[in-house]
Amino acid sequence: MSSSLVATAVPHFAAFDSGHKSAATVVFVFALLSTLVLSIVLLGVVWVVSFAAFKRTASEHLGREVFFFRSQLGQYAFSLLLSKWISSLGGLITVKWVYENGITTGPSCAAQGALNELGEFGSSFFVVAMGIHTFNTLVLRNRQPQWVGPVVTTLGWASALAVGAGPLTISSRASGPLYNIGSLTCGFSKSSPIPHMLLFFVPVFLASLLSAIVYSLIFLILRGTLTINGGLRFQLDPERRLRLRNETFEEYQRFVYSVARTMLWLPFTFVLTLFPSSIVQSMDMSGIAVSAGTMAFSYVLVYLDGTEIVTSFVNQVNI
Repeated sequence: MSSSLVATAVPHFAAFDSGHKSAATVVFVFALLSTLVLSIVLLGVVWVVSFAAFKRTASEHLGREVFFFRSQLGQYAFSLLLSKWISSLGGLITVKWVYENGITTGPSCAAQGALNELGEFGSSFFVVAMGIHTFNTLVLRNRQPQWVGPVVTTLGWASALAVGAGPLTISSRASGPLYNIGSLTCGFSKSSPIPHMLLFFVPVFLASLLSAIVYSLIFLILRGTLTINGGLRFQLDPERRLRLRNETFEEYQRFVYSVARTMLWLPFTFVLTLFPSSIVQSMDMSGIAVSAGTMAFSYVLVYLDGTEIVTSFVNQVNI
């Protein structure tokens, strides 16, 4: 492979049949809805935090939102929302393929591949970062230094930019650019399965596995079913769990219910949306026949994940 895109490469066009055009239209519609929802929430967050910074002291109504998004957890949450927004922007380019009744390699195709990869890698990174931070804060009760949040956030975005933009510099004379024509959108070239596996499937799989483990431990420990004193131990006596927690039953129930509704289900929706999409894309990449409807459904799941994340944080901070 050469170290840069081949400038003289002739653009390649893959025409849609009627089924693929309809499927691509569905993908665009859900990408548009996801982009609109995420844009509204992101603008709301920027407005609230900026207004509080301008006034220096937030009002009582704005206090909870400002406190959350100024915290380390809030920084990771905002980055997660922004990652999903970037991925949704990539999906909007699908309208070009619908209009042209097919996909053409070139700048638009490369941009779609880069935006999708950057967004999904960023999502994987910050879902795990939120889980580790939540475990460290709520379970281990460790207070992290203020510099940890900006450092982790910078590391996440630097990694996402490298993973998303790096393939733009790679091309081969035989198969063309690394971001190339897919079944409904542009992504990693089917003739380059190894980069696709390493840069997309592995991060999604690891993020799904790690977040599921971390958030499950958080739920079990906060509920009192699992204790960490002297090692991990199961505690199945509900009365003893309450005595160990030193809290009343009603207060503890409300606490667990609040955390479970806003945070603990987040990684599982991540798994339920991105993992099936990854499986479908891997089947398509390996040459297994996948219908246009199935491919469209896999992309719809990805964009629905963005709206589910929005729902979680709206419930959390009442934006």
